[in-house]
Amino acid sequence: MLAWLKTHSFVNAFAFPGTRKARGVSSYDVHGVPFAGTRKSATQNDVAQNMQLVWIASDGAPSVMSDMDALPAVLVERKEAGKSRARCAVCIAHGNACDAGEMAAEAALWSDALDAHVLVAEYPGYGVATGQPSEASVDAAVNAVYAFLKTHLQVPPQRIVVFGRSIGTGPATALAAAMSQAGTPPAALLLHAPYLSIRQLAVDLFGAIANVLLQRWDTLRNARQVRAPVLLMHAEADQIIPYSHAKRLCDDVASRHAEAFAAKTNPAGSPGGISNVTCTRSRSSRGSSSSCTSPVSDEGGDGMMIMPPVCELHTQGEECNHNEYDIVRDVLIPSVSFLKKHSGNSIGRGAKHIALNAAAVAAASGRSTTAGGNNALPWAKQ
Repeated sequence: MLAWLKTHSFVNAFAFPGTRKARGVSSYDVHGVPFAGTRKSATQNDVAQNMQLVWIASDGAPSVMSDMDALPAVLVERKEAGKSRARCAVCIAHGNACDAGEMAAEAALWSDALDAHVLVAEYPGYGVATGQPSEASVDAAVNAVYAFLKTHLQVPPQRIVVFGRSIGTGPATALAAAMSQAGTPPAALLLHAPYLSIRQLAVDLFGAIANVLLQRWDTLRNARQVRAPVLLMHAEADQIIPYSHAKRLCDDVASRHAEAFAAKTNPAGSPGGISNVTCTRSRSSRGSSSSCTSPVSDEGGDGMMIMPPVCELHTQGEECNHNEYDIVRDVLIPSVSFLKKHSGNSIGRGAKHIALNAAAVAAASGRSTTAGGNNALPWAKQ
């Protein structure tokens, strides 16, 4: 009954303003025009990006448009010397005011920066997708994209980065929590402009009367279950989702991780383990970062030092808000730097590679990494 009420609630009209019905148009057609095609990498001459619209069944299997169960997704497949080759994959849950086609240029940036395959989930009712968006249907779409990466592209879960923006931070966190509970956590969870829950966001925007709403995407609860590094990126001037949501998420998740880590490494009062959580904050002209991590514990049973999951908050620059930011400077660079720091050599090629890629991407887009705005990237076909 609750699921039916959530699916058919008037709230969905406000939560999902980017549907094809609401906007009257899709940014792409059923063949993936205008983004589909093979393009040169912006950073590596010997690498190509095969961008296409794929159709995915609910179980993650490749499908066709005529399958009523199938949903479209934007795939950027990285190819090196003509062969499909990537160091990792990125699963993207986009915001609520755009469709997956409008994320194609950004997906290409992620592919370049991380040498990755990238798959952007499309939500029911968005773009050329059929159906109606709701918590359940959007979660199903994001889960199908993850299954496609794992089974069809054969990317191990520990090499899959989950990224969500705005409303997409809810389904992204739900996916990362489910992966963690299954014993296969992602490489990392990256959230841009996250919220505690849809209900709490409504309360902050409209007052206590919004408490009567059914809960949707309890990101705070789900984030506590994630057993992977978590990066939150948020602007203090965000006028849609308050910055306080990200701050509370960071503080809560870090402390929960520390408690769980202490219980695991110091069971039943045995010696060793951790006793406190250390939080640090630094600021620069391009934003700031806060990190909350617990210290290294004693050795584990295999003689390896055990490290807890980490949660960091990157505060975007003063010129940023919910819809105005630079994708390279304010999202891409903090993300790839975080991944390098907390995912070892398995993700990315190091700080020098990241810096070169960011500069090349910025040059290809015709702007500097410090310019404001969230501009699309022009591409020249191969």
